[in-house]
Amino acid sequence: MPSLRSDTPMLERVTTASSLSSSTPPLSNSSNGSASKPRLHVDDDELCARAEAVARALDFRGLAGSNESSCRWILNKSHGTFTTYARRLAAMTGLEEKARPTQQVLAAGEIRCHLEEVVHVLNTTTDFDHNAVMSGLYRKDFIYGSVVHVVPSNAIGDDPKLVELLQEEESTMTTRVAVKTGAFVHSKLFSRNEQWCFLERAQHIRARPDPTENSEQNKLNSFTLTLSSLDEGELEAGKVNGHSRVKMLHGMDAGYLVEQLPGSRYVRVIFFGQFNGGLDKPGLAKSSQMRARLVRLADGATRLPEIVRRRRFGAQTMADHAAFSAKNSHCTCCTKSLHLLTRKHRCHLCGHFVCDRCWSVQKMENQDTRRVTPVRMCSRCMEFVENGDYSAVKPSALGKIQVMRDPMDQPPPNKTLARLLQKELRSSSGARKNSVRTVIQYLVDQEAQDQQERQARSIRLSSDSADEEYLDVLDGELNLRQVPLFKCVLANATKRNYPITMPKTAANGSVPDAPIPLNEKERLAAIARSRIMDLEDASELDMLCSLAASQLDCSMSIVTVVTADQMTVLGSNKEDLRRVTLPREHSFCQHAVMTSKPLLVPHPEADIRFQNINGRTAFDVRFYCGFPIVDENKTVIGSLCCMDQKTHEMTQSQYSAMKKLAAAAELVVRSKN
Repeated sequence: MPSLRSDTPMLERVTTASSLSSSTPPLSNSSNGSASKPRLHVDDDELCARAEAVARALDFRGLAGSNESSCRWILNKSHGTFTTYARRLAAMTGLEEKARPTQQVLAAGEIRCHLEEVVHVLNTTTDFDHNAVMSGLYRKDFIYGSVVHVVPSNAIGDDPKLVELLQEEESTMTTRVAVKTGAFVHSKLFSRNEQWCFLERAQHIRARPDPTENSEQNKLNSFTLTLSSLDEGELEAGKVNGHSRVKMLHGMDAGYLVEQLPGSRYVRVIFFGQFNGGLDKPGLAKSSQMRARLVRLADGATRLPEIVRRRRFGAQTMADHAAFSAKNSHCTCCTKSLHLLTRKHRCHLCGHFVCDRCWSVQKMENQDTRRVTPVRMCSRCMEFVENGDYSAVKPSALGKIQVMRDPMDQPPPNKTLARLLQKELRSSSGARKNSVRTVIQYLVDQEAQDQQERQARSIRLSSDSADEEYLDVLDGELNLRQVPLFKCVLANATKRNYPITMPKTAANGSVPDAPIPLNEKERLAAIARSRIMDLEDASELDMLCSLAASQLDCSMSIVTVVTADQMTVLGSNKEDLRRVTLPREHSFCQHAVMTSKPLLVPHPEADIRFQNINGRTAFDVRFYCGFPIVDENKTVIGSLCCMDQKTHEMTQSQYSAMKKLAAAAELVVRSKN
C-alpha cells in the first residue's frame, strides 16, 4: 500500500538559510563601515561575455553524434523517461604537465508538459525559488544556495546576427545572466562539503508558428540554460567563507537544452556537464569529488518531471475534508463497493472515497507554507491534473488565492469609474444615455446610507436632471468606499468546501458534474420571486458589464443567472453574448453560486473544475472572477463576472469597484421587477 511519508526535503529548511544569507549586512571597505563592499568583483559586461562564450562552446545537438569508439557514451542508469550516460575523454599531453582526462555526463529524456513549465522551474531569480528548485533536483544532497546577482536586462547584449535572424522569422528571444551559489553535502565519504560558485545564462526563444508551413517544419520553441564555474574570490556574498568546511567545485561547465516537440505535448530535455580535469590544489575539490558531483548533477536532471508534477498539484484547490463528509458507497474510480470494513481513503482533490487500489501518494508544492507536502490522489483526478494547461502558472501562483494591495501609483477607483461614466454620458444618446444616467443614480444612491445623508447631498438626481448635473455629481459625489484588505475575502481561497464528481476520463472534453449548493431549493425559489429571468431590456446591466471590464482590464464581462439546468447571460459588454445559454456543468458560475463570497480563478485552464468546460474553451478564457448578485434575503440569484484571455491579479481597489458594481446590478434587477 502506498505510504504518506515523503522523503522530499521541506522547502522551509532552505528558506531559513537563504533568508539568513540575504539579511546579512554587507561587508565594508573601511573599518567604520561607511562604504559597503560590492557583492561581486566582476562587472556586468564581463559576466555577459563569459556567459556568451560558454553558451557558444556547448553544442547540445552534436553530443549524440560524437559517439566514436574512442569516446563512446556509456549507459549509467535509467529513471522513468530519462537516461543518464557518462564518458571520459582521452587525456591530452601538454608541454609542462599531463592534464587529467575530461569527464562528461549526459542526461536525456522527455516530459509531458509545456515548455514554459520547465522554464518556470529552471529560470529562477530569487533565493527562495533557487533553493526550492535545487532542493527538488538534488534532495538531501543540497544544503542551500543564493542568487548573488542578476544582470539587468538592458545590460545584456545579444548577438546582433541572431537577433536579426529571429526578427526575420518573427521569433522573440529573452536572455538573463545571473551569478549563483550552491552548497552540497560531500559526495565522497570523509570528505568536506562542497560549494559551487557559478555563472548562469538563460535564453528563451519563442518561435511564432507559420500557418502556411507544416507543423513539423516550424521552428522549435527552446530554452537553454548554461552553467559555468566562477572563482570564489570574485564573490563577496552568498558563499561559505570557512574553507576548512567546504571544498570549492571548479573547472565545471553544464547546461540544459529544452525543446517543445512539434505537434506534441512533450518537451525534450538534454542535460550535459563536463569537468575539464586538472591537478589537485589546496582548497579545491579533488578530481574524484568533481567526477562524483558531475554524476549527481546529471541524476538531478532526471527529477525534473517530479518538480513539474508537484507544481501542478499546487495549482489546484484541494478539498476541505473537515467541511463536508464523503457519502459515496462505491469507489468513484472502479465502482468497487465500499462496505463499512472496506479499506478506503478520501482523495485530497475531489473529496470522495476511493478503494485501496485506486489512489496514489503525490507531492504538492505550496508557496504559502513553503514546503512540499504529500497528498492522496485518485486515478481520475490524476488524469485531469495531467490534462491541464500550466504554461502561464508561475511559482508565485501556487498557494492561497488572495487580493493584492494597491500599487502606489494607482489612481483611486472612484476617479476611474467617474471618468468612464463621464465619457459614456457625453458620447451616448437615446436609450444608451438613459442607461448611463440610471447607472449613475444607482451608484450614487449606494453611498447615501440614511435619509439624512440623502438630504445632505447638494444635488439630487432624477430622470429630469440635466446632463450637467450628472457630470457635476461624478466630479464630486461618486465616493467609492475602499474595502479593507483583510475584508477582501474570496471563496475557496485555500480549500474547497464541497466535493467534485469527476467523469470517467478527461478525454473528449468531459467535465465534472455540476455541484449543488445546500440551499439550492431556496436559491431557485428566490430566482423565481425576483423574476430576473423575465428581464427583456437590461441595458443598465450591459453598462455595468462595460464598467466592470474596464475596471479589471478584461475583454469580457457578463451578468448571469444559474437555474436548475443551465446558465443564462442577462447582460454583457459583448452584444453577441447577451441571452446566451450554457448547460450548467459547462459554466463558470456553477461554482460561483456555491457561496456568497466572490470567486477568483486566476488559471482556469489548469483547474480541473474548468479546463474542459465550454464556457472556457470557446474563448480560451484564462482568467475569471465572479461577484454574487443577491436578493433582499442575501440569497445568491446571479453573478457579475469578468473573463479574459490572459491572467490577472486583483487589487484592493478592483475588488471594491466590483463589489459596488455588483450591488448596483442588484438595484437594477429589483427596479426592473
